[in-house]
Amino acid sequence: MIAKTLCGLPIIDETFGGIFSNRSFLVCGPSKSGKTVLGLRFVQQGLQQNERCLYLSTIMANDLSICAESLGFDMAPHIESGDLTLLEYETFIPGNGAPGLDMLPPEGFDQLREIINANSIERVVLDTVLPWVSVKQPDRMAEQIFSFTRSFDRLGVTTLLTLPKPVSNMSFRLKKSIEDVVPISILLQKEQEEEPATVQVVKYLGEKKLGGKTAYEIATGRERSKEDLEKRIVKEPENTVRSEDLPESKEEPPPPAPGRTKPRAIFSSIQRDPNFSTHSGYSPRQSKPSAEPRTGERDEKNTGGIKSSPPRHSSKFTPPDENSSESSPPEQNTAPPKAARLSSIWKPNSSQDDEELTDA
Repeated sequence: MIAKTLCGLPIIDETFGGIFSNRSFLVCGPSKSGKTVLGLRFVQQGLQQNERCLYLSTIMANDLSICAESLGFDMAPHIESGDLTLLEYETFIPGNGAPGLDMLPPEGFDQLREIINANSIERVVLDTVLPWVSVKQPDRMAEQIFSFTRSFDRLGVTTLLTLPKPVSNMSFRLKKSIEDVVPISILLQKEQEEEPATVQVVKYLGEKKLGGKTAYEIATGRERSKEDLEKRIVKEPENTVRSEDLPESKEEPPPPAPGRTKPRAIFSSIQRDPNFSTHSGYSPRQSKPSAEPRTGERDEKNTGGIKSSPPRHSSKFTPPDENSSESSPPEQNTAPPKAARLSSIWKPNSSQDDEELTDA
């Protein structure tokens, strides 16, 4: 009977019963998708099962301990007891590294095998597996990956291999070569603005129904409930009007303070006589009228009477008959301005209107 063990990811453990013991499995995903967190959970689960673990990473040991503490996983007691061994890739660390830490080059498989045998390691995390499987000759890639993976299987350890998200043809080919050898392959997607982090089992040996993407919480590795997802997505009403959708409005000046109303200039309407012509003796540039007598003047030479002239508009006020019952309007300034017959002449109303506006 093929034995299985828990990997620390509840979605995998509860759905498939864990992973295969003494075999390797692949976890692929972009940065911040949860690969390192899953590796720490994998080690924590092994320590709870009294298994000795080894973690090989590009992250410095002190930084890795800080990440573990943020998840509630204290590494210090397990490192002191020898149940947990932390290794760093030498080629990824400048200088000689911190004192007291074991440094391992990517090509040092023999040294890694001695550490595994000497400390009775049962679980191994290779975060990332790239330094071990990257070859200069692409034709030998499949052979190199097969030999490397089978070597860990022969050591009798359960190994977690992490791989960054492929971005080139060569990296896609590398991912496919690893998936062809390992029995289990898991794909992680990082959390985005409108979508939660997801986990998907793309390969599980012996299983036909793998399911699709499942929303999960990176810190705990558990599936997110529908209520949690509904709270995360806040829907706006259909008739919601956003401020950025409104047209730009010009600010109107504030109304004047009471008691300080500024007088407004009022202009009298100008009426133009349809029978008036600028060729009848007047010119817009002349300031004096022509020799033609005005209406109401006596023609002393000819008739001695009043000479008739075409009716023209006059702004003079004609007082009514004394016997008339109509009341006379208030006295106004009836003196017309010079050249009042010109249509371009205007005059303000009496100052009485301005006083009324000011009093208002």
